[in-house]
Amino acid sequence: MLTTAGRHCEAIAAFDRLLAVDRNRLPDDGPAYDERLFGELAHEGRGLCLFRLGRYDEAAAAYEAAARCAPADPGYQIKRQLALARARRRQDTPSQAGEGAPCREAMSLYLRR
Repeated sequence: MLTTAGRHCEAIAAFDRLLAVDRNRLPDDGPAYDERLFGELAHEGRGLCLFRLGRYDEAAAAYEAAARCAPADPGYQIKRQLALARARRRQDTPSQAGEGAPCREAMSLYLRR
């Protein structure tokens, strides 16, 4: 929902929390969940948010991590290649000063909750 609402910085923090979960400590009984939430899907979600924020190199790394979790899925390598292409294109154009500031500010506000 955070991603859909355009709250990408907050979504990245949520995906990071999912990635920090020790899967070995999750209970065997209780509600069912897709274990990919704590790996593949969290990396993919991070990649999407980072891509939308224009942080293409980081997005490529997130998609690479997702690909390591699901090597049979070619979609992650395609997304990685797209992110890398965008990163190269950005390197060829003048950078925008302070482009990461809005994300840092949003993260700061989110973490104060």
